[in-house]
Amino acid sequence: MKVDFREDIQGLRAIAVISIIFYHLDFIEGGYLGVDIFFVISGFVITKSLLNSEKSLKHNFFTYIVKRFKRLYLPLIITIIISSLLVSFFFIPSHVDHFSKSSIYSILFSSNIYFWQNTNHYFDLEKLLQPLLHTWSLGVEMQFYIFFGLIFFVFKRNFFILVLYLLFIFGLIISEANVQREMSFWLMPFRIFEFIIGSIIFFLPKIKINFNTENVLSLLCLVILISFILYYDEKFNFPGINALYVCVATALIIYFSDNHFTKKILCLPILKYLGKISYSLYLIHWPLIVFYSYLHFHKLTFFDYFVIFIVLLVLSILSNKYLENFNFKKFRISDKNFILFVVISSIVLIIISNFLILENKYKLYSDKVENMIIKKNLTIQKRQKYLTKNTLSYLTSKKTINTLTRNKKNILVIGDSHSEDIFAGLNFNLDDLNYDVIWQHFPLECNKAIEEKNNPHISEKFLFYLLKREPWTKQYYNICKNYYDQLLSSKKLDYLDFIVISMNWNNDEIKFLNKYIKFFSKNTNARIIFVSKRISIPDLDRSILNNANFKKLESFLFRNKNNHEKFNKYFKDLISSYDKKISFFDINSSICTINECNFIVNKTFNYVDYSHLSLNGSNSFLINFSKYIKDQLK
Repeated sequence: MKVDFREDIQGLRAIAVISIIFYHLDFIEGGYLGVDIFFVISGFVITKSLLNSEKSLKHNFFTYIVKRFKRLYLPLIITIIISSLLVSFFFIPSHVDHFSKSSIYSILFSSNIYFWQNTNHYFDLEKLLQPLLHTWSLGVEMQFYIFFGLIFFVFKRNFFILVLYLLFIFGLIISEANVQREMSFWLMPFRIFEFIIGSIIFFLPKIKINFNTENVLSLLCLVILISFILYYDEKFNFPGINALYVCVATALIIYFSDNHFTKKILCLPILKYLGKISYSLYLIHWPLIVFYSYLHFHKLTFFDYFVIFIVLLVLSILSNKYLENFNFKKFRISDKNFILFVVISSIVLIIISNFLILENKYKLYSDKVENMIIKKNLTIQKRQKYLTKNTLSYLTSKKTINTLTRNKKNILVIGDSHSEDIFAGLNFNLDDLNYDVIWQHFPLECNKAIEEKNNPHISEKFLFYLLKREPWTKQYYNICKNYYDQLLSSKKLDYLDFIVISMNWNNDEIKFLNKYIKFFSKNTNARIIFVSKRISIPDLDRSILNNANFKKLESFLFRNKNNHEKFNKYFKDLISSYDKKISFFDINSSICTINECNFIVNKTFNYVDYSHLSLNGSNSFLINFSKYIKDQLK
């Protein structure tokens, strides 16, 4: 194939970056596929670039890597420095935990590894607290460049092409085999087949087919690619086979390189220009959205979107002109001096970002906001102190099933962290003389882990062996199985009068109702009560930041709450199909009425975050539930 500049690829880059921006603005659910389009383009372009420069006297691995760094590094480090300043000025202390470390990993092009090790799945993250989250793909890309350069300079051409095919097959197999595991999303080996498709397309000989047929195929691939972007959502297993479809469509568009109608579309001036500045658009768009949303904590309006787009475009144009295309030769900066600059600037950035963030002295929000946050944090500390005193954290309550007697009514509260609130509230509202309330931790998705069994994939075993850690699937399986074993080993399960199960319920967890009911019905004679999914509110710290007095805050939380009414109705209907010993209690009726909610009462926080209760909230919201239990025992 020709090695000249491909303007149509700039158009593809534009489609990729527009898709990603629209995804992050919640316009298109499948916009995250733009990253995969970028990966295919990178595979093609890097292969073309290496082969095109093969005859150069300076054609070596060091020159190749420095060239990649020069293109990516300067805009990245400026983005991280500005993000560090904005975080230090505007972020509330509880929101900076990840940033300091993520900035270090980002500058080292390894943030994908950091986010894999320190977060849940990408689609489940609190993304708007992670200004550098998008740098994970830059980490994957740079790691591919290094690996690809090594095999390119080590193997002879014919063998190199064979290695590419083998890597494609290997990468696709391990990606599909691990498609539901976190590492398949974040790590380069599970994404390598996407880059390799772009490389393979470069080596494929041009097949002679009818011009009109080729035109139709080219346009069809573009339509299919856009359809994928519009059709895919976060529920798709990804990457694996689902990523392959997207990558093949992208690669075929690149392959059909003649003057077809598709090329004319991709070479539209606006697309070519957006493609030209696509790296800056990608680098700047996410921190801009994060900081704008953080300081304007409401559903974005048309005006907000307009402001974001204009600021993004201006900053990206400036970044492309002055940073991406910075002329190092003009300032007589050699490759070795550039590497020295990278090392020194990285060290300085790490020191500065850590100092500014960890010192926490340069906040620009008001004293009112700070005082409200302090009050909220004291509420959290009281809750933690109480739970630490009255439970052995995440193992079992200090009162165990084996300490129960027949002299009292015995209640077991079981579940994730939401059950702690129920445990505290029942203790406050039921007297010690007649009731014993005990607590057993049982994390969300434990039943799912047990059902999937202790089954880490061989590639997962290998990776965790390198990191000297037991596979997480095995760890979690053992933890969850241990909770069931603790219950089964108890000799007084039949002493229980009530079992209260409380979770941050979701559609996956509710599938295991039968498992809960069968287990406890088989091993106890207790009545079983499932507590509803609790009303949730927006992030409390950001709500305070944007509503600097209690009256405004109460009003804001009421307007933006999520009642989960549809979910709880479905939940209640499921429970009603069982016998009378199985019941459903809606705690939300104690939290909200039609006209008001008691998230904050007399400047006292009843919620400590999105849905966990303070001690005051547990006390007041569990009064009706305690009465309900007493009535059941009459």
